[in-house]
Amino acid sequence: MTTGGGDGEIQTEIVKAALLRGRMCESVGDVVRTSRNWDIPAGGSLFLLGLFSDIKMLLGVPVSEILEDIDVTDAVRDAILDHEGPGGTILAAVEGYMEADWDRAEGGIGRLGADASTLFDVYVDSIAWAGDRMAYHKDAA
Repeated sequence: MTTGGGDGEIQTEIVKAALLRGRMCESVGDVVRTSRNWDIPAGGSLFLLGLFSDIKMLLGVPVSEILEDIDVTDAVRDAILDHEGPGGTILAAVEGYMEADWDRAEGGIGRLGADASTLFDVYVDSIAWAGDRMAYHKDAA
């Protein structure tokens, strides 16, 4: 990750967006994981799912190629590539929210038994969390 002018600033924002998406997926999972939704993946898997979902923007390599070279579960792979399973539903809701596609966001979070205000609360928390992580990097640079 680089910081500074031009392309470095763009890369920094892409990394921040990936961290934000990862944290949102993890947090939504924590909120909706209940006895009714027992099949929600673990938080770490959801974070990875969100982090990797748009990695092409950072690395310039299609996600499908990257997933061939790393060891992830079929559930994570299917969620990232095809929005399948509970992880895929969470990712679709988070992506919808981040892209201001409210129907997609509300539909996804509704299928998980939560309402749209959950996404707002998670988004606000995740912005602060990602900002803190990026500040650590900037301080260390």
